[in-house]
Amino acid sequence: MRTVRRPRRLLVCAVALTALAGCGDGPSAREVQADHRQEADSARATLEAGLAVVAQAGTLVGSSVQDTCTTGQHNWKIDDPYDVRCTVHVRQAYQVTGDDFRQAANSVTDAFPACPDGSSHAEDTLREYWDELAGERTHNFPGPYRPDHLPSYRLGCSDTGSDPSYTVAGWVSLPVDEASAQDHEHDLGRACQGSDAEPCEHAGDSAREAWERAAGSEGWVVFVTGSVEYARTP
Repeated sequence: MRTVRRPRRLLVCAVALTALAGCGDGPSAREVQADHRQEADSARATLEAGLAVVAQAGTLVGSSVQDTCTTGQHNWKIDDPYDVRCTVHVRQAYQVTGDDFRQAANSVTDAFPACPDGSSHAEDTLREYWDELAGERTHNFPGPYRPDHLPSYRLGCSDTGSDPSYTVAGWVSLPVDEASAQDHEHDLGRACQGSDAEPCEHAGDSAREAWERAAGSEGWVVFVTGSVEYARTP
């Protein structure tokens, strides 16, 4: 029986399809990122303007920007609706003071437009977690439930996949203890090492630098994030 040998080029393509994103001839993620600098800058300005309303509730103590691009996968298991997708994340930290945490949290929520139906993911989360568990001991945490234990939640009334989207990444109580320092050390993002397939750039403050600026004060530091897609290739 005669053996049929496949061309080497087709075998290489098959391996690439299985491993990552296929054998497309389009620009790499790094090239897309470089070609859309103006759009990235515009997206950043939009997010910074959107987050500026949080200044009504507190004092800015830290900020960072992260620009990431992702190469889509196109194989037998996953077929992403893009070849390359680029997103900007603006993260900010605000010191919020007051006699009552719920009022402080409400002041951040209220800085964004009210929802037409009177409900929001922020209010639902605060009601479900803070109103129910504040001060209580649970199986998941070593001491009484604190603002530091709250999960992240969306701000505004838009659905999860909306662009731009704004979220509260977390809260830390002042002064910050070691447990919260570990849990929230990346709430302003972290340094990233990019590749051609997943380029990433990060600049700005760390979470620790943000809460150290508020050292000696009472209250809380809230970490808020704005995210928006600025480029996509089909």
